[in-house]
Amino acid sequence: LPDWVKETVDPRILAMYLMPEKTYLKLVAEDEANEEKFDELDDAADEALEEIAETLSEDSIDLMDKLEDLEDSYVTRTEIGGDSIVLTLTDWDDEGEETESVLGFGGVEILENEGISAKAWLDEDGDQESDCEFLYGEVYEEDGRTEVHMLFDNNGLKYLTFRCTEIRYE
Repeated sequence: LPDWVKETVDPRILAMYLMPEKTYLKLVAEDEANEEKFDELDDAADEALEEIAETLSEDSIDLMDKLEDLEDSYVTRTEIGGDSIVLTLTDWDDEGEETESVLGFGGVEILENEGISAKAWLDEDGDQESDCEFLYGEVYEEDGRTEVHMLFDNNGLKYLTFRCTEIRYE
């Protein structure tokens, strides 16, 4: 609850999950206003992404779509070194079946790597588990190459940013 609610309503009443109707209506109005602001920001972000997408090659747009599909997937294996990056990710399809995807990048120039390293194991049900989750990715084109920005939850938020000349996925 916002501080103003805690300051205006007796904590004993709040402990019973109750509040005066006037306070509740004000809280609902604040929530609706916040939701409206969020929707405006979301629309502005969508417009900005559409503008960026217009400048990208078909390969980069396909990669953006693939990264969006893989958001919230678990990274079960990382191979980052030399001029290549290979990430193996586990996700679930619409029927709840476990699927595995491999993202490969060649001709890599790493711009930022905050130490992405996946440790994977099988849980008691035989499902793949990992301490590394892919959260979000962005794709740009710089100097005639694809630039990829990836955010992971890997014992804290970590970034991997690189440019590449080859993209492949299975």
